[in-house]
Amino acid sequence: MYKIAVKGIPMVIVIFLAYYGLPMLIQAFATVFGIQTNPHTVPNWVIIIVALTSCVSAFQAEIIKGSLNAFDKGQAEAAQSLGYSQWQLFRRVLFPQMIVSAIPDLVNSFMVIMKAMSLAFAIEVVDIFAKSQLTAALNFYYLEAFLVAVVFYMLIAFAVTKMADSIESRLRLRS
Repeated sequence: MYKIAVKGIPMVIVIFLAYYGLPMLIQAFATVFGIQTNPHTVPNWVIIIVALTSCVSAFQAEIIKGSLNAFDKGQAEAAQSLGYSQWQLFRRVLFPQMIVSAIPDLVNSFMVIMKAMSLAFAIEVVDIFAKSQLTAALNFYYLEAFLVAVVFYMLIAFAVTKMADSIESRLRLRS
């Protein structure tokens, strides 16, 4: 039910729900446990982390589920016939193959999160996009400011992709 509900809700709506709802939720829990707190002191970056985590976790669960489904049951049977315990099967056979097949999709999800961070400006969290927008508003060089933001995003994407490719190739050699 969670995956179905979260996949259909736009990320910006979840951000605003977290922005307005999280302080009320904190207040409710604090009241139940008898703790005095001011829930409106929650930093906006914490709200963004909660909102993006709740959005992306449903997609991450599907990635892990897909990589688990790609695992051949015959390998598990072979490992059990060799006397592997469930932990050894997971650690030595299942996990190395699962992580290799999941890395490209996990990196793709990281890129989605990176792009979604520009929505954080809606609740006053400044990221690369927001900084370029603020800089452009000061000197009216909008095109140049946004091109610099594009370069930053591309550099981050390039570095993360290269790092993931390197990890994936090393893990493929091991398994």
